[in-house]
Amino acid sequence: MATYGRILLSATVLFIAAGSTVSYGKMREVTSLDCVQVRYIEDVWMNPQGTAVAYLVKGPNFELNRNDYQLNVRDLKRPGVDRLVLSGEGISDVTWLSHGSRMAMLISIHGVKTIAFAAVESGKQDIVTEPRPIKSYSVDAGGDTVVYEVADNAPGLNAPAEQVQDRIAAGYRVGVEENRPYPLRLEG
Repeated sequence: MATYGRILLSATVLFIAAGSTVSYGKMREVTSLDCVQVRYIEDVWMNPQGTAVAYLVKGPNFELNRNDYQLNVRDLKRPGVDRLVLSGEGISDVTWLSHGSRMAMLISIHGVKTIAFAAVESGKQDIVTEPRPIKSYSVDAGGDTVVYEVADNAPGLNAPAEQVQDRIAAGYRVGVEENRPYPLRLEG
């Protein structure tokens, strides 16, 4: 009886293996186009309420010969419903704001990194205008106060008084003393 069971099991496995080869036929070969069309999830962020997840997908843009990013949000209360918030050449440093309906991020616009605020539901964007590329930023939980770093090509130590007053009106800058890389002082 045990021998009959083994033969039947072996015949069933052989039949399934042979049948699967016949039913699938020859598999398509992988091409170079398959390799360059790969999309990656770059990063994931959960909103403060724990009800939504933002994720950044990196994929090829063949028309412009570059990689583009898509910022998507998945509502955890409605699985399978994803919303494309925005897409662009370079998106990074995404931060959820405290109310969970807006995000801040760095985004490249015409090759210049800037800060963008985006509403999750509408996709409406507010852009921080700065002529120089923004290297990094930080934002308070409500999105009311933003500080950011840009390259300072012209040191402000010998600036005329009217430029100093303009800088004070625009906010304070944190500068690094020339011969000491770590001590900071407020300029303005």
